[in-house]
Amino acid sequence: MSEVLTLDQQSEVLTLDQQSEVIEQKRSAWGQMGVVVYKQELQLQVEAQATIKSINYPTKIEDIPGAEQKLKEVKAAQKTIESKRKEITSRFDDVVKRLMEAEKSFTEPINNLSAKIIEIKKEYEAEQKRKQSIIDEASAIRLYYQNESIRVKAELQAKVNSLVSRCYEKALQDDTIDPDNVEAYINASKEAIKRHHFSFTIKSRDVIFSDNSTIDLACFNDAMNIDIDSFVNYFKNQIDFKFSDFEISFNNKVAALAESKRQEELKQKEIEDKKRSEELAAKLAATATPVDATPVFTKALKKSYEVDMPETIESVLSIMAAFTANIDKCLPKLKVNKWFAFTPAQAANVLGKLKSENNAFAPTGITFKEVEKL
Repeated sequence: MSEVLTLDQQSEVLTLDQQSEVIEQKRSAWGQMGVVVYKQELQLQVEAQATIKSINYPTKIEDIPGAEQKLKEVKAAQKTIESKRKEITSRFDDVVKRLMEAEKSFTEPINNLSAKIIEIKKEYEAEQKRKQSIIDEASAIRLYYQNESIRVKAELQAKVNSLVSRCYEKALQDDTIDPDNVEAYINASKEAIKRHHFSFTIKSRDVIFSDNSTIDLACFNDAMNIDIDSFVNYFKNQIDFKFSDFEISFNNKVAALAESKRQEELKQKEIEDKKRSEELAAKLAATATPVDATPVFTKALKKSYEVDMPETIESVLSIMAAFTANIDKCLPKLKVNKWFAFTPAQAANVLGKLKSENNAFAPTGITFKEVEKL
């Protein structure tokens, strides 16, 4: 029993039959076109060779008029053959155009996809840059207050060193002070030095990216809350130690004064060395970057520069002048087969490459723009 086809199935078979008919028509048409092209190719070759063989090259001045006439004829023959060839090849223009439609259809989707990728990458990189700015600023703020704390403590220690030395020198130079009454002088000196003698100022640092959640407040508090009382007590301890040998020094004041000066200078150097050492340690700790655990999903955008100038004669002259002024740098980055075909666009491209390699490159009269590519 034969199978009964539905209407849809009949339509599908009819379509296939039509396709077969079209294919057969195309095969026949292209076959005929192939024959025409082949015959025309042979004919053009015959005509071209006939004309070429008719050329007689001049050997003396008297031959020139005839040679010039022949040159005109040969050029005319070449033009005729070109026209005949175009009559054939022009028939393929629509075919080539249709064949290119498929690849041209990719242009807009590729451009749109690329633009979207660049857009999202730029947003991601901007956010990563913002986060890194917060980290860097927080580190810089921490280092700033650490250094301020180190500076103030060193200055207060130096002040104690200076005050103790001045008190000691005054005692040796004052004829009314001797080993019997020096204790009263020491106590009076202790009472004279108060908290306000060790006052200090720390200028706060401006914050741009960070907030209190990202700043190490311990460093800030350490700098702003230096224990002044400890330096008042430190002064008292140091003056006691300094005057412990006053009776011996009293009997040789000149030598004692010189030795006191030497000890003061040594102590000051010790304070400065300790300050530099602590500053270096703080700097090294600040530059120790923690490992970034943020996953990297893609390659970073490639950033480069291009010449950004209007297409005017003034721009062309500026570009060529910049190219000439930097010829030694430009030539290694240039590939030119025919120098007479060299263009300002090629010169601009090379200048952009130099700018991309060295951001400091800034030839006079040239404006660049930064571009980001995949």
